[in-house]
Amino acid sequence: DDIANYKGPVNDSMPAYVRAGFVRKVYFTLSMQLILTFLIAMPFKAFLSPSWVHSHAYLSQVASVIAIAVMIGTMCCCKDATRTYPGNYVFLLVITVCISITVGFLTAIYKTDSVLLALGATVMVFGSLTAYAKYTKSDFTGMGPYLMAALMSLMGFGFVLSLFSMFASVPPVMQTLYALGGTLIFSMYIVYDTQQILGGRSIELGVDEYVFAALNLYLDIINLFITLLQLMGQREN
Repeated sequence: DDIANYKGPVNDSMPAYVRAGFVRKVYFTLSMQLILTFLIAMPFKAFLSPSWVHSHAYLSQVASVIAIAVMIGTMCCCKDATRTYPGNYVFLLVITVCISITVGFLTAIYKTDSVLLALGATVMVFGSLTAYAKYTKSDFTGMGPYLMAALMSLMGFGFVLSLFSMFASVPPVMQTLYALGGTLIFSMYIVYDTQQILGGRSIELGVDEYVFAALNLYLDIINLFITLLQLMGQREN
């Protein structure tokens, strides 16, 4: 492993092969996550009816809670586990499987055309933003606190909508605003996380944080796909 013995940050002063090896490892790990998500989520859309999905929606909620609990617990109590083998891959596998189940439940309630449209849009947006993050001279890595504030605001708005939906129907315009806000925020996160991975900016990731880097981009992509699906998709009858 070319980067196994290198512990410094990712920047222009490191050997070129170390930087390239780190980036390659991040995107390979990300690719494996996305393939696993496709393999897990596809049967939900192909073989399960929307009525079954609705009646078993609690399974999606359980999977989401497990993923969040594992992420918070690991980051708070044993963050070093995300930097060392095999704990980092176990951590990543558990989260990826749980999120994939949630994605499977969500796609099952939307029409196939809508899912494919959202998927295509996600690929185009991710590719465009990755190129922009690489070639722009602007440094977005210092925007972490602002992006976190925007994300917390979005989560608060989503929580209010969830409470409101228990007593009345949520106006479509509010759902559209929520999805649009999520699309913008996660698009910005893609640029932010990509620049931290590529290095040469004010904030960079260490080369032992490839699992953490891959997870960040994975969450950005999945959340972007979900918000685009909510924004453009039509649900099954």
